[in-house]
Amino acid sequence: MVERDVDPLVAEGDHVLVGIPAGSDSPDVWAVGEAEIAAGRSALARALPGADGAACE
Repeated sequence: MVERDVDPLVAEGDHVLVGIPAGSDSPDVWAVGEAEIAAGRSALARALPGADGAACE
C-alpha cells in the first residue's frame, strides 16, 4: 500500500526499486522507472555480496 501523496508517483505497471534499511519501516531508496533504477544499479550490485545470509523479515 502506497500513500497517495508519495513522491515519486507510481502507476500500475511501473517498475519500482525500493530499499528499506534493517530496523526501519520506511524506504531510504525509492526509484521509479528504468532510468532511475539504472542509476542506482551499480551501487546495489556492489552492496549485494555484503547481504549474503541476510533474511527478509
